[in-house]
Formats: sequence, structure tokens, C-alpha cells
Amino acid sequence: MKKSKLITMALSFLLTIGMVSAGFAAWVISAPTVKEASGTVKVDTVTDKRIELSIVEDDGKKLPVVFGAKTEGVTPNNWLSLDDDAQQEDLISEFSFTIDNQKKLYDAGVRYINIEFSINANEFVKYTTTDNEGYGKYITIPDNEENLPSVKVDNGVDNGEADTVKSVIVPIAKSDEKITVTVKYTFGWGQVFGTMNPYKYFSGKTDPNGKVADGSTEVWADYAVNALEKIAELENKKFSITVTAKVVEGTTQS
Repeated sequence: MKKSKLITMALSFLLTIGMVSAGFAAWVISAPTVKEASGTVKVDTVTDKRIELSIVEDDGKKLPVVFGAKTEGVTPNNWLSLDDDAQQEDLISEFSFTIDNQKKLYDAGVRYINIEFSINANEFVKYTTTDNEGYGKYITIPDNEENLPSVKVDNGVDNGEADTVKSVIVPIAKSDEKITVTVKYTFGWGQVFGTMNPYKYFSGKTDPNGKVADGSTEVWADYAVNALEKIAELENKKFSITVTAKVVEGTTQS
């Protein structure tokens, strides 16, 4: 029996939301101007070469998370518009990594590796619960219980389908091919926006001075300002993802 190996690859994701400090206005309301919430993710990696994990180099193109407008199929109203430079919504953060020494592991008797995923998005929690002003969820965030990542494994022999999981068991083949694991974490819009993009949600509110609800003193323009300003507060919030890979006990061949 081979001794079990344990490695941890830590991915530190810096999610910078909102260009408020640059004065970039994407959401334009016929009331106070609200800044767009957009995001960029940067990755730092720690790699243990015993199992030889490495980040796929071109993933920087897939990592950005953008809390912007989604204009396709939406007829805008006359009081909520966008700047010409406004970014489009992209709420999926995707990255890939590889196990580079599959054949070496196989020759050493390893037959399966367990890969676990966990996310820490505590800085976003206050925007996912009802606040003191009575607003509900502004956004939804990935977690480790329900909103799990989509994970797809290609071991060079069997390119499997993506599953929504906490962890995956990866079979090791006698192959010179790298194993590629692709992971997608999904953010979303909350109940404040009817769980849809704000641009679509407010497109159905034709009167900016119309009451939000019977008996309410709040009008839709104020509602939009207050809600989108909360999104702008996400600037410089951080989340981190940890990927842990280890040899499955009892599956090594001596």
C-alpha cells in the first residue's frame, strides 16, 4: 500500500466590483446616477509538484464576474438607460487546472484522486439576507451546501459531463495525457430584482414615480437608486476558493 499524498492548491480570488472611484456611470436613472457594478478576478496559486497541479494559463479571459446589464431581448423604459461603455452581465467565474503527471501516478500505483472544492464568500453575506431597511436579497452567491460549482473532468481518456458537486473522484489512467478539471462558480441577482437582471426587472416599471406597492411611499426611481447603490458597495469585496486533491485511500496498487 502506497502512503497517501495530500496537497492543497489555494486560489485567492480578488473580486473587485464597481468602478465607483473612477466615476464610471453605467446605470443611468432620471434621478441620482448609480455606478455600474463590474468585477475582475485575479488568481494567485500555490502548487505542490508531487501531484503537479497547475492553473491553465489562459483562464484570465474567463474569470471576470460582471454585475452589469443584460440588454438582449429587453425593451428599455424611458427612465433607466446605460452608458455606451457599459459592460454586459457575466456572472459565471470559470477556471481550469491540470494534473500533469497522470502516467507517473499510475505507475506509482495510484488509481483514483479525490478533488474537493470549497469557497469562502463571507464578505458578500450581508447582501444575501434581508437588511434593516426591509430589502431582501440583492445577490446570490456560491456556497458549500446548495449553490455548488459545476465541475467537468477530462482525464485524456474519458471526457465526462459536468456535475454540480462538492468533490469529484478522478480515475487515473496509464496515459501521458494531462487531466484537465474545469470549475464554474455562479453568482446571481436576488429577490430585490425579482431574481433577474435589474435592466430587465426595471424595464417593466414604466412610471419612475409610480408607487412600489400599495400603501408604500417609495417610488420606482428611488427603489432603483437604493438597490443599485447596494450593488456598487460590492467594490473590493473578496472571495477565496480552495481546491484540495489527495490520493484515495485503499485504491493504490503496490
